[in-house]
Amino acid sequence: MNSETPGYLDVGRTRVSTGKLVDEWTFVSPLRSKGGPNLTVQVSIKKTGAGITFTAHGKCLPQDIESTDIEKLRVAVEHELRFQHDALTGLKWVDWLEVVVAGGGMFRKDGAELKFSYSRIKRAQDPHTGAALTLNSNGLVAPFPLPKKAGELDEGDTASEWKGLNRREQEYEYSYLPATPENLAALQSITDRMTELRARLSEFLRQDAIQASLKNLSNGLGALPDLTQTGN
Repeated sequence: MNSETPGYLDVGRTRVSTGKLVDEWTFVSPLRSKGGPNLTVQVSIKKTGAGITFTAHGKCLPQDIESTDIEKLRVAVEHELRFQHDALTGLKWVDWLEVVVAGGGMFRKDGAELKFSYSRIKRAQDPHTGAALTLNSNGLVAPFPLPKKAGELDEGDTASEWKGLNRREQEYEYSYLPATPENLAALQSITDRMTELRARLSEFLRQDAIQASLKNLSNGLGALPDLTQTGN
C-alpha cells in the first residue's frame, strides 16, 4: 500500500544530559535515495510554572516550536519540516487515482465475478528529471506506476515470482487518472450502481425464487438485472 504522506520524522532515541531531556529529530526526505535533504532539529525540556515544556529548535525551523505534550510537538514538527522540505526541493504532491478492475469470470464457464476498486495515490514530478514519482509504504519516492492491462506482468516479474516494487496482480487491470471531482463522482456512481446490481441479483436468485426466476429467464419471460438502469 502506498503512503499518503511524503517522508517521515525519525525521533531516534531520547538521551538525558545534565538533568535535561535532549533529543534529535530528523525528517527523512522522501528523496533520500536521490540525495534529498534530511532536516534535523533538537528537542529539549524545561520546567516552567505550569509544568514541563518541550521545545524543538534548529536552523531549519523559522521559529522554535513548543508544547507541553510531546506527541503534539512531534506532529507539529513533522508538519513544519515537511513543508520546509517541499519548499527547498520544489516537490509538489497532488492526488491521483488508481483504478483496479479484476474480471476473474472471463476464465470460467461455471460462474463469473467482477471486482472494481479505486484509491488515492500521490503523484509528483522529480525536481531534477521531471519523471513522475509516487510514494512507497515508507513515504519514500518510487517511480509512478504505468497503466497495466489484465494478463500483463510488471517488468521484472514472472508468473511464479514478484520482483517488481508495486506487486500488482497479473490478471488485474490498472489505470491512473487525476483525482478530479468529476472523476471521483463518476467512479462513485459506478460503485453505487454495482452495489445496486448486487442487491438486485441477490433478489433475483434468492433461494425461494431462483427456480421460478431461471424458468422465466429460459422461457423469455424475464430478464436479468440491468446495471444501466437504477432507481426502479
